[in-house]
Amino acid sequence: MKSTKAIGLIVLILASTAGLSLATLPNVNAAPRFLKQLKLMSTTDLTLWSHIPGNEISDFKLKLDPNIPWYYIDVMSLKPLKPIDDGFYGFYITSHPDGYFEYWATRGVVFGALGWQGAMWDIINGNSPIFYLKVDGTTYMVVDGLQYALGLGYQHLRVDGTYLLGTYSFTGSIAGSSISYPTTIQIKFK
Repeated sequence: MKSTKAIGLIVLILASTAGLSLATLPNVNAAPRFLKQLKLMSTTDLTLWSHIPGNEISDFKLKLDPNIPWYYIDVMSLKPLKPIDDGFYGFYITSHPDGYFEYWATRGVVFGALGWQGAMWDIINGNSPIFYLKVDGTTYMVVDGLQYALGLGYQHLRVDGTYLLGTYSFTGSIAGSSISYPTTIQIKFK
């Protein structure tokens, strides 16, 4: 498998051989793609699940109702381009809407907090995973990072019905054939 650096070097060599400057080349994303398709689903009762609209691995949109205590999120289907190694893959928050830290501060999630608020402080600052992708053969689960950090085991990712609305990005790495592939998932809560 060619690395991103090798692909970039090949593009540079081909461009210079053809007499082109890099400025005349179209924007090329040389990062290897690992997931062919990812579909997510949600529930409010852990019984009746419904599809979360989205496009492959991004642009998921989940409408939240502040009267609903929890929305649970899991994998509906996942189709990798190559087999995924069994494992537990952490995803970290990499972008969030304005007001994110203020939202969490109203819940006691601040620097120096103890208990669940201290664990959540590490999560919102990108120091601990906000969720994990648990892979066992072709069985997948989205595991809540906070509940896992608190020793509550493998619980579905949950989102409060009053969660701060906006677009979030989560980045992690998934391994296949001992090669790690960076993957970003984007969800818009509206």
